[in-house]
Amino acid sequence: MHLSNCGRNQGYVVVENPLEQWTYQADSLPGASDLVDLSCLLFRALQGQLAFDSLRHFIADSAMVVRMYLATGKQASPAEAAQVADSAAALLYRQFLETSSQPVVYRTSWAEAHLDKVHLLELPGQRLPTQRIILQATAGSRTLRAGVLCFQLDNRWFLGEGLRFGS
Repeated sequence: MHLSNCGRNQGYVVVENPLEQWTYQADSLPGASDLVDLSCLLFRALQGQLAFDSLRHFIADSAMVVRMYLATGKQASPAEAAQVADSAAALLYRQFLETSSQPVVYRTSWAEAHLDKVHLLELPGQRLPTQRIILQATAGSRTLRAGVLCFQLDNRWFLGEGLRFGS
């Protein structure tokens, strides 16, 4: 695994060959302690090596939504927080299905792909620390990309919104 900071863009890091030395250690806390771990898990799920349900540990539930609201100076009732969490999880699931099947258009699949790089782009000015993960993989002669927004709460990273193929 090789990290490189991209010149003037201090909030932009590229991790080369992230799976080379990746050894994920699951823990009981919600979210991921590291964005590279979250990136590799997402890639494995896109490949079909992990079920989408295994990613639910990295998606904010209603209790996390309440904490997000409090951290940003807002309030949410338990019912509202549950609705926000359920809607976000359902949307992420639909986006996951679209992103995982999209390479078929190019006559390839994530299962055939090798994860070459993970791009981590910090998004300043957000209410919570936010980064865009961009997975860059090679499948035969094709380059596959997928991106998703992630946010940090209590030093843990969560999948946010906008999971898309080709980001």
